[in-house]
Amino acid sequence: MFCCGGSVQPPDVEKLSLKVRLPTAEEDEAWREFSLSDLPIDELRKYCKPAPFGDLKEMKTLLDSEVRIAYEVESNSFIIGESSTSRTREIIPEVLVIRGRIEDTLTPGRDIVLNRYKLNVYSEGGFFKPHVDSPSGDDMIGTLVLCLPSPHKGGELCVNHDGLQHVFDFSQHSGDRSRIQWAAFYSDCLHEVKPVTEGHRITITYKITVPEKERHKSRRWGMGLVRYPVDEHFETSAESPSLTANMLAKVNSELETIRQWQGKGSPSRVGFLLMHKYVSKGLQPHLLKGEDKGLFEFLVEKQWKCKLMSVLSRFQTSVVYLEEDLDLDETHEVYELIMNTPATGALFSEIEVPRKYMPRTFRQWRVGIPFIDIYRRAGNGQLVRNNEGEGQWIANEVEGVGVDKIYLDSAVIVELSDEP
Repeated sequence: MFCCGGSVQPPDVEKLSLKVRLPTAEEDEAWREFSLSDLPIDELRKYCKPAPFGDLKEMKTLLDSEVRIAYEVESNSFIIGESSTSRTREIIPEVLVIRGRIEDTLTPGRDIVLNRYKLNVYSEGGFFKPHVDSPSGDDMIGTLVLCLPSPHKGGELCVNHDGLQHVFDFSQHSGDRSRIQWAAFYSDCLHEVKPVTEGHRITITYKITVPEKERHKSRRWGMGLVRYPVDEHFETSAESPSLTANMLAKVNSELETIRQWQGKGSPSRVGFLLMHKYVSKGLQPHLLKGEDKGLFEFLVEKQWKCKLMSVLSRFQTSVVYLEEDLDLDETHEVYELIMNTPATGALFSEIEVPRKYMPRTFRQWRVGIPFIDIYRRAGNGQLVRNNEGEGQWIANEVEGVGVDKIYLDSAVIVELSDEP
């Protein structure tokens, strides 16, 4: 599963409030408090600014009304919590049993931390085209969206992964001022906010991170869950079709067959490209998502020696001359990533990668790992080169010749040899 969500109805929702302030305000200055069950949008908009988006291709934060129309409040300028005479005590989603649901569904066996990020307002005409969330750190694994009570129509959240789509339609219960709706998903899943056709869609987003060390159980199952019992609705996406018992059996069978090969040229290791996307430093077993975690744990259970690796895959097309006919030749090569210290300059074998995709240490790529596409085919990683080639008539069809596409990707490598 790649997403989950639902709604909760706290018994004392009238005691919950939203506090906001201008971004320029001092720490204890100019807070304005609104009841969560009756948010005055005209007043709230005074504290908002136009919401940008992160362009992962250009590595920039941009404002573009063709891509997104929304307003936002930064995390240090709002608090959602329980109102009191002196202060507002922040109520994070774990108090509403949401965190436990996310841990059970998206990160089974692992604790999460929810980091308050943005308050967003999508008014009539507001939308956000399909995108993935920019990773804010190596340990970020997903995004949580809380939809606050505010009547609206449209604005569906559509989350996509592995050929599946799950739609969260917050508008259906947006007029119920006793209900808080929510959705959580892996941050690399393509998702969009459909245009709002009426009213105002008000949400709070949280970054979901997975700490390497487990928190103390008393924090996870603290008094908050007892103090705030809730009526709830819960739903999840369908299971990914890529991780089935039959597929895992094929993976194991293929590995056994390759290991039994004898003779010169037999591979000492093979790889599987992962379904989800990861930053290089975030490619760690405890940060694997969904079916990738399932595949890795299956391989470990079967006692295969595994490691995770960032790779570069390259797809090319060229013309092959067969006597009097022409044919299109397609090749896919996977390159291993090797970290180098800066010396005389950047070292690349055969391939030049745009500098914005290079870290502070230089990278060198080399071919040498055969990949098996039972689990996932290459071609949907982060595109870093996109030469579309030119159309040419081949066998009564126009084919793209000279295509050269390069993708940054992540993989699990299985060692087939007992040698170190």
